[in-house]
Amino acid sequence: MHADRTERFVIASLCILMLTACSSSDSSLNTSNVDLSFSDAAVDDAAEVVITVERITFQRNGEEGAEDIIVETFAADEDAGDTETFTLDLLTVQGQDSRLVVDSVALPVGAYSNMLIQVAPDEDNANYVVDAEGTKQLKVPSNILKLGSFIIEPTSTQSMVVEFGLQQSMTYNPGPDRYILKPRGVRIISVDQAALVTGNIDHATLQANEACGALELGGTAGNVYLYSGHGIDPATLADNFDEAIATNENGFVAPVASSSLKDDTFALSFLEPGDYTLAVSCNEAADDADLLEQLVVPIPADQVIEFSIEKGQTLSCDIPLTDNKCV
Repeated sequence: MHADRTERFVIASLCILMLTACSSSDSSLNTSNVDLSFSDAAVDDAAEVVITVERITFQRNGEEGAEDIIVETFAADEDAGDTETFTLDLLTVQGQDSRLVVDSVALPVGAYSNMLIQVAPDEDNANYVVDAEGTKQLKVPSNILKLGSFIIEPTSTQSMVVEFGLQQSMTYNPGPDRYILKPRGVRIISVDQAALVTGNIDHATLQANEACGALELGGTAGNVYLYSGHGIDPATLADNFDEAIATNENGFVAPVASSSLKDDTFALSFLEPGDYTLAVSCNEAADDADLLEQLVVPIPADQVIEFSIEKGQTLSCDIPLTDNKCV
């Protein structure tokens, strides 16, 4: 009888300890220490794409008492210490590479309505592109990139990446001879969720197909396009375009990411887990990210595939696509 009471006491004590630990854990996860890095999916015909960041604002949803968190001090090179601005050539952090921008800022757990990246003003010449003709201004409308909503999870630390899809977000403006950088194609994702699609490109086999007779090796050679979801009518697969500018009466679907066919490999990095459709277009015409040019996608016609990807997973989809699968 005594042993039975002792056993019940031990079990009850363990339960109390467990409840206390859970309560303590919950209260300690009101904030998360967040690291923020920048990465990039490259764009053709640019040697440098440089931005200078002056401020990053994390805008919280409108619950009572919620305040924006503003960061104005940034991580720099190890020997330089923190800095009041942050300058980065985005083309130096392609694919899975990234550069730390904000080191361990405490953010309240929960939903955020926006991340605002404020860059240096135009007159400072701090944002620019170097292309084959020289150095040109990189204009950010209102000097702010508004990247939309994101979630801070209830974990003690969280690493996040801002992925600049430059094929979608950057366009050339011939009148003033400058480039424009917009928030479309710029994505925010937690590193522990991020997936990767990569592959080798067999240019000779693509060239042998009649549909790709105009393929220029080493030049503008077309793109790999990634669309969200399955069961998309191939006739609606489109090139990169700005839905706020382009007329889209026929319900064309814009890609969530893209990569050039110019090189021997491609990579679509920092993707949300989920269902996707990948398609290839070896159309040699340049893809203007503002305009719905209705480049033929897919071309060749069989270069389209559906797949699903899980968090942290890497899939290989070699081009031309074979066996109707990615591995």
